Amino acid sequence: MPPHIRNDFSGAATRHTPHADTTPMRIAAIDPGLSGAIALLGPGPQDVQVWDMPVLTLTRNGKARRQVDYVQLHDVLLGFPVCDWAVIEQVGAMPHDGSVQAFAFGKATGIAVGVMSAALKCPLEEVPPSVWKRVMRITAGAGKDASRARATALFPT
Repeated sequence: MPPHIRNDFSGAATRHTPHADTTPMRIAAIDPGLSGAIALLGPGPQDVQVWDMPVLTLTRNGKARRQVDYVQLHDVLLGFPVCDWAVIEQVGAMPHDGSVQAFAFGKATGIAVGVMSAALKCPLEEVPPSVWKRVMRITAGAGKDASRARATALFPT
């Protein structure tokens, strides 16, 4: 998180500046993959909305291919109220990914960054998984199930 943002693990992020009161924030977050999600947090600790990443299936060269539905992603983000800060997971190709898969994932992430920037008009930060998992007290290398369990513990409703 930027130095002026603090998270007390109660689910509420707040803005801390030297000469200002603590103000609740609205934070948008995206896991950009096909099995990713979109979340809006705040301003209160129980104000949480989550959507699965919108995906569509296209046929290319006779093969069905899934990809993020960027129009629907844009529509979801445009429905957000004022956003103070946006975060997207900083991702990269995995060693086992083929070049086509790595390129497609990079393209999807780049488009998600562009859509977020255009729709939300608030500061956007790319955060590596190792950083957000450490902040959220999730074991390094743990999969999505550990992240879901932590989110459920923080936001039980």
